[in-house]
Amino acid sequence: SGETRRPQANTPIGAAQFDGYSVYRLEWTPRRDLRWYKDGEFLYEIPQRALERLTGSQIPDEARGVAQSRAPSDFP
Repeated sequence: SGETRRPQANTPIGAAQFDGYSVYRLEWTPRRDLRWYKDGEFLYEIPQRALERLTGSQIPDEARGVAQSRAPSDFP
């Protein structure tokens, strides 16, 4: 279909998440893993081997852009 598969992760949140500000952090280790944190707490990781298996892609070793969305999703 010409569509690119993109890894996705959803973290459930509650009403308290809207009471103040949060700090999000993405740690990128070239050709090893991507790790997400919220307010200093680890949330999610994509290791290189999982990305290769899912998409056939590699974690880049050159700077790239990151798209992050707070939009609702029906992705399971």
